[in-house]
Amino acid sequence: MTVGISRGYEPGRVLLILPTTDIGTKHAALAEDGSLHPDLQQASRLLAEAETALRKGAIEASQSDAKKALEQFRASKSAQGISDATRVAMCALAEFESRKEALALGQEHLKEVRGAGNKEQEAMALQSLAEVATFRCRGDMRDQAIAWAEEAIALRRELGLEGFESSGSLSLEHRGDKKLEGYALLASASACTQKSHVADPFTV
Repeated sequence: MTVGISRGYEPGRVLLILPTTDIGTKHAALAEDGSLHPDLQQASRLLAEAETALRKGAIEASQSDAKKALEQFRASKSAQGISDATRVAMCALAEFESRKEALALGQEHLKEVRGAGNKEQEAMALQSLAEVATFRCRGDMRDQAIAWAEEAIALRRELGLEGFESSGSLSLEHRGDKKLEGYALLASASACTQKSHVADPFTV
């Protein structure tokens, strides 16, 4: 998914590519896993289809399938499925110009994962919020995007250090998920860049 200020003449034009391909690939495989409950297989199938539709620009279909997958994962109480479906749904909503709904969905999910104490999913929720918030944002939302991105970066680094300390045989290059940390840094940079220019006419 490409996120940014879409018209080239607008100031502070920064593009971000929100990573969802890994989610689609993972759930396409899970949809074929006969050891899973049929409801989870169906939810994964819907989510894989939602991610494919998102990459192909079929945004309405992506949004619909992601929401259905999210409902099914919630019914099955699959924490990872909920996290993955929330991210794809947020990306589809943002692409569909429904940023308020995307942010509301993300903030609700953030509360849930914080309550469950799942730091990895909390980092992903913060990252998704930061990325969506950078899209045609202004004013306080830019500050919030930066804050979310900084929290995501701090958590990813914390998780990386914990993983390294628990396994002394790991090399430095395997500490944490540097690719996702990089996306969070891009979100922060995007918000900072937009903040440094005159306010644009778009709001969240």
